[in-house]
Amino acid sequence: MIDYSALKTAEGKVIASLLQLSPQRISAIAHETGVNRPNLYRILPNLIASGCVCSAKNLYWIVAPAQQTVATAQHSGESIGKTMNIVAFIAGMIISAVILLALAAIDLVLIKKRQ
Repeated sequence: MIDYSALKTAEGKVIASLLQLSPQRISAIAHETGVNRPNLYRILPNLIASGCVCSAKNLYWIVAPAQQTVATAQHSGESIGKTMNIVAFIAGMIISAVILLALAAIDLVLIKKRQ
């Protein structure tokens, strides 16, 4: 479970929620993150425009790094170098989440062995 209170921005909370479980509806994102729905209706279009998030039929999900590279470059006309920085950031977040899950699993195994 992610501690959303540790995240400083609503955008960060939304991205963390979508990394944890995708796709999600706005109501689920609001419930999970504590970000109210009016703010989500403002935040999600910005994340979509940046190429970090996609949506269809009221569902939102994180864009895979390869898709995000193409989508951001085509959408905004920015250089691939800047886009790759965004991809590296998202990849780093995913790797961090995987490492945290692995550490939690190891911790559970150690606790069970002690019992």
